[in-house]
Amino acid sequence: MSALKVQTIQDASGGNPMAVADLNQGRAKNWVNFNGTAAVVTRDSFNMSSLTDSGVGFYGINFSSFMANGNYMFGGMVGGISGYGLLYHIDGTYLRSAAGYAVGTVFANSLTAAAQAADYPFVNIHVDGDAP
Repeated sequence: MSALKVQTIQDASGGNPMAVADLNQGRAKNWVNFNGTAAVVTRDSFNMSSLTDSGVGFYGINFSSFMANGNYMFGGMVGGISGYGLLYHIDGTYLRSAAGYAVGTVFANSLTAAAQAADYPFVNIHVDGDAP
């Protein structure tokens, strides 16, 4: 297999230059859009090997390719037809350790505005950071 090694990428007109390192740092390393109610169903995803429903409002997203370290960023949103909730990131022990988040799995907890665990029909999660 051949490898193309470059330092900068530009569009076809020669504009919008970007260093390859910036491209690697700036793109989402994992994302998923799924229905978090009843039988959890993934609508679409990137870099996800599996999705675990661990109870009302608790989900585990397992990465196909692990993160390089536990110092990545997590974000997301949840919602329904007539309401929305809050999405929190928690690691496997439900506490962030000094080493950062787990490199192979992100755990999410969806809550109502009143901080009660709840399932939502629209759950969207993304992870940014260093990937191998």
